[in-house]
Amino acid sequence: MNVYKYLKSNPAGGFILAFILICIICRIFFYITAPTEIIDKIFSVKFNNPPRVDNIVFRFINYFLLLGILGLLISTVSNSRFNERVKKIIENALVKFSRMLNLNVLLIVSLIYLAVLFFLAVTRYDLGFDEAWYIVWSKNFASTGIAYYSYDGITGLIDTITMLPYYILSILNFKLGLTEVWHFKLLGSVLSLISLFVFYRISSTLYDKSTAILFVFFLILQPGFGFLASSFFGEVLQGAFMFYGLFVWFGKDENINKRKIILTSLLFAIAIHTKFQLMMILPAAFVVLYFANKKTKALNVAAYTIIFAFIIILIRLIPVMAKDVSLARNLLIVDMLAGISANTYSLQGILEKFQLYNRFFPLLAFTGISFVFFFYMKSAFEKFIFIFTLISTFWWIFLYPYSTYRHPFIGIITLSIMLAIIIKKFSEQYLRNGKIVPFKFVSAIALLLIMLYGFSTNLIYAYIGYNDGVQFDLSGVKSRSFGEIKYDGSQKEFYAGVKKLISPHDTLYGSTFVSEVYTGMPIFTKVKLIESFSDECFVLITRETYPLDIQQGHNFIDSISAEKTLLLKAGKNELYKIKKRK
Repeated sequence: MNVYKYLKSNPAGGFILAFILICIICRIFFYITAPTEIIDKIFSVKFNNPPRVDNIVFRFINYFLLLGILGLLISTVSNSRFNERVKKIIENALVKFSRMLNLNVLLIVSLIYLAVLFFLAVTRYDLGFDEAWYIVWSKNFASTGIAYYSYDGITGLIDTITMLPYYILSILNFKLGLTEVWHFKLLGSVLSLISLFVFYRISSTLYDKSTAILFVFFLILQPGFGFLASSFFGEVLQGAFMFYGLFVWFGKDENINKRKIILTSLLFAIAIHTKFQLMMILPAAFVVLYFANKKTKALNVAAYTIIFAFIIILIRLIPVMAKDVSLARNLLIVDMLAGISANTYSLQGILEKFQLYNRFFPLLAFTGISFVFFFYMKSAFEKFIFIFTLISTFWWIFLYPYSTYRHPFIGIITLSIMLAIIIKKFSEQYLRNGKIVPFKFVSAIALLLIMLYGFSTNLIYAYIGYNDGVQFDLSGVKSRSFGEIKYDGSQKEFYAGVKKLISPHDTLYGSTFVSEVYTGMPIFTKVKLIESFSDECFVLITRETYPLDIQQGHNFIDSISAEKTLLLKAGKNELYKIKKRK
């Protein structure tokens, strides 16, 4: 009878209660039968990693369950005799909080957060596979003028299309012997801080201080930002070059002349040579912008950008061709184009990218921001960032072959300023309509919630320090969200021990770019080990080689009929001496 009275007096609570029961039933049902099994039976879709997909489904059900319980609590209180008292308490708290959290305070809090974040990132993050790859390329660039890596005594890929500013600036690192992991983290952090300043200055000049603060705020709270901005990558710096090019192109004066076109195109070309995926996005954005606004002379900018980009490629090719013309077959651009053309696109790959993108901006938010901005945009600058955001996002989701967190980030940068512009325009509209108080309430709560989520996520990532773990968490392969928050210095500890146990004259098999950065020893793979294994040697089994299960490394040693002796172990990193079984 009490339940009936409750449902009659609170219909909304009844719907929420039904929603909670559905979530509980789904949770129990999926515990008995895995979601991937149901999908396979109904749609005949198989997944390479079913536990990962099941984990994502369970996680979202838990989120919905928590939201339902919170909604039920709010609904129950609002229909009780305590409603007015609770509303008064909340209103007073919101008034005090909205007065306290203004944009100047937000800027100060953001600066403190960045100081703590970059300190933790520089001192605690270890090396990821891709980052170490770029550092090895930089080391060879500093000594030969050619960005390449080698393995098993042969030359691997040669880079003439990406990371050029990092290669040039890191020459100083290698000349001065500043080659510890934190030295490269510091370089990446400094370049990212400079980039943030460029974003702030350009947006404050084009709009105002409020828009600039919001833009930078939305960018730095993105999960994984601290890792990305402190690593030896170029995504944030590439964005700075692109934004500076846009500022030169449009600025406050949209009259386009040849000088503007050339300088803009040169900045875009440098942005391309910071991260080459722009070469596949910018031309399409230029073409669409040309038809949207022919006064921008976007096709002229496109032509000059492509010309400058290829001139820089030719300049970077000179030392390669001078050394050995046959090395042209090892060019990264050839390998990249071959990989993209040979790639087969699957529904699973697209779903993985949807999952990963949702960790930045939920697709519902992306859709809403894009829809609203379409009706607000007026200037050529706004039209370009709108077009660029859509093209870069859909290109990554549907056309790019890899589900990495770094490659959609350039679109996240432009989406962040779109959101800042929308909020600024909304606030002006509410001020004109005299609705300042409710707007301040809503905006203050929203800013607090996303700040708590974004800032805490990045600080936790940096505190833990596991580089590749950020990618695993963002993509849902391995979640650290509900795990123990504990510093993982096992990689640094392990390679410090390896350097003490191994002589520079020894050969280290199973090595990677990561081991080369730490030890300076060349890479010899397990393929080379199989070819040359005759007596005794040293073998690495590390989590960068076997990120999901190092047991695969143990199985490999067993498969070559070797006796192994464990010399060193730190976390999921092991050094063995092996010899032939008699």
